[in-house]
Amino acid sequence: MELLPNKHVLFCESITALAGYIRTLPAKPRTLDELWADIKRDAASWPGRPSPDDVVYALDVLFALKQVTMLDDGRRFVLGQAQ
Repeated sequence: MELLPNKHVLFCESITALAGYIRTLPAKPRTLDELWADIKRDAASWPGRPSPDDVVYALDVLFALKQVTMLDDGRRFVLGQAQ
């Protein structure tokens, strides 16, 4: 999967699109495994088939954009802007 779409990569197959899709999920405390389970369960509504690595990369993009807040235990996070 590529970070940005281009003439050879569809938008739905880019990390940027996956990050946007993840950002639409409910803002509740979850682990990476829980996020992966949510994405696999909702895969029918997403045209691309992301791998677990793609989900990690998309989460990294969201973290860099301050759209992910890590909780004190260091394992769980909340989607949404840091306070």
